[in-house]
Amino acid sequence: IISGQFLSDKKVGTYVEVDMFGLPVDTRRKAFKTKTSQGNAVNPVWEEEPIVFKKVVLPTLACLRIAVYEEGGKFIGHRILPVQAIRPGYHYICLRNERNQPLTLPAVFVYIEVKDYVPDTYADVIEALSNPIRYVNLMEQRAKQLAALTLEDEEEVKKESGFLHDEIMRLTHNTLEKLMALPLTHVVPIQSKMLS
Repeated sequence: IISGQFLSDKKVGTYVEVDMFGLPVDTRRKAFKTKTSQGNAVNPVWEEEPIVFKKVVLPTLACLRIAVYEEGGKFIGHRILPVQAIRPGYHYICLRNERNQPLTLPAVFVYIEVKDYVPDTYADVIEALSNPIRYVNLMEQRAKQLAALTLEDEEEVKKESGFLHDEIMRLTHNTLEKLMALPLTHVVPIQSKMLS
């Protein structure tokens, strides 16, 4: 909801309520409400977060109701739109009275985005399909980072295994030197039967 035009000739604050009607899972009564404009009913502007209906199960049965009220709760006008007929973009929506008769001047200016519902689990797939070049670049970047990490790990393993190999060789060499330095005090005779 961006703004309103000629909502009332009185100097009162106004606000907009947005409802969704349809299947019980789609129905949201008084789910969204703008802040009250301060004493400006001729051309109030609402700078707020967008109103989002994340998932509409059956859009063919759902209707969107945009209703405008004075700050005291007095009804000014409304409009009921079938969700299936809503088109994306900027729109002036002319309001109607309680009997669904068109009001001459009151209107609401809105921006509408219509998207297909995708569960959060498939958000990455949608991102990849909507911007494939960025996705490929991101995958290449991840592959390079993974390769760099695995190379670092391999180098650390090589360093560790090289260190262990050198340490084992040094200990073996020291042990052999110590054994060679020991004097031979006891000689064991070799029997010929054992050799044959």
